[in-house]
Amino acid sequence: MTTTRLEGKVAIITGSDSGIGQATAIAFANEGADVVVNYLHDADGAAATAAEIEAAGQNAIRHQRRGARRGADYDCSKGAIRMLTRTLALELAPLKINVNSLAPGMVLTPFNQAAIDDPDLLDEQVQSIPWKRAADPSEIARLAVFLASSGADCVTGSTYTMDRGLSGNLGQRA
Repeated sequence: MTTTRLEGKVAIITGSDSGIGQATAIAFANEGADVVVNYLHDADGAAATAAEIEAAGQNAIRHQRRGARRGADYDCSKGAIRMLTRTLALELAPLKINVNSLAPGMVLTPFNQAAIDDPDLLDEQVQSIPWKRAADPSEIARLAVFLASSGADCVTGSTYTMDRGLSGNLGQRA
């Protein structure tokens, strides 16, 4: 069902070929936003996302190439996203554009496919999560839609940790 909460907005959704990015891109399109589909490897997944967006009456598509991801690269990029969020929020504030980022914990996406395919492994991995449950991509997408809506006009420059208490349990602070 398409609504218009995000009509007239343009969203660039990274990793929108699968998982959280795909669910978020589709949720944004269903709310009336034009969406740029951005992905690393999965052209078929990006095309599927684009088809869903077009079915909602929205879509632009772009392929982004990056180097191979390793642990340090991935972890450093997460810190960089937080600082980029803060910087862009300040730079875009005069234009009344809000910029926020999401920091999800374990989400049932292709990134965690081994755990999805193996219930014992999934059960083992969720033990460190206080709620004992990984998130579904659509749960992350719902917050993204809210943050892009006019209901969150006073919210900018923030990172939202969505990990059911995992980072606090591990002694990490957002």
